[in-house]
Amino acid sequence: MLAAGDPRARLLVVLRGRDRLNCEDLGRQLRELQRASGPDRQAVIVTENAATDGYRAYGRREHLRMPVLGLSADSLLVTPSRLPTPAVLV
Repeated sequence: MLAAGDPRARLLVVLRGRDRLNCEDLGRQLRELQRASGPDRQAVIVTENAATDGYRAYGRREHLRMPVLGLSADSLLVTPSRLPTPAVLV
């Protein structure tokens, strides 16, 4: 397990399908996050399986260098406390 301060720790950017539609500034904020986190820390977009294609296209449009990982809706994205998104986890 890597500590949060370890530069090898990945940033998980948790987004639901509607997040890219509701925030017109999201692309810029994600690019700034990449720059601020440094070249050694990889950021990964985590979303529902159904939204992966949309976020891959969004990443290309917004010039993001983040792979997109799709998960089932009941794994990380739906928790007993409903994780608010957009969210960034280390």
